[in-house]
Amino acid sequence: TATCSETQFQCLRSGKCIPLDWFCDEDNDCGDGDLSDESNCTSSQCTSAQFLCSNGKCLPISWHCDGLDDCGDNSDEIKCDNKNCSDQFFSCASGRCVPMDWRCDGDDDCGDLSDENSCPEQRCLQSEFRCRVGTCIPGRWRCDGLFDCPDSSDEVDC
Repeated sequence: TATCSETQFQCLRSGKCIPLDWFCDEDNDCGDGDLSDESNCTSSQCTSAQFLCSNGKCLPISWHCDGLDDCGDNSDEIKCDNKNCSDQFFSCASGRCVPMDWRCDGDDDCGDLSDENSCPEQRCLQSEFRCRVGTCIPGRWRCDGLFDCPDSSDEVDC
């Protein structure tokens, strides 16, 4: 049986030491059927390094406003201040953070098109249609009854 540091949680049955951030994270980190790191969890047991979801789940603070619904109720993605986005994330006008490589990819990941606005102009092939937001789609997709452009401009004036 190990003696755990104050930044660790000691599993009851196995005596194993796990990082305190893993306590009450809804993963059985103690293993061997020992659910001591997930038993009797309440929202008051979140550490200062964790984010408290509306459903009481505790998550690593780095997962707050990362553009992914880690809580399961999306409470980690609401009321996000753009200042919370790290360098690897784009700050949507809505306050949501999405991965930087989702910017200007032709998909409305922000839900408000802010990740698709003011993108560098793409050169479309002659066989492609340029959406109003600047992305290119195959020309045969224009006026096919499906919205292929993030701004739906491929179905306008058909």
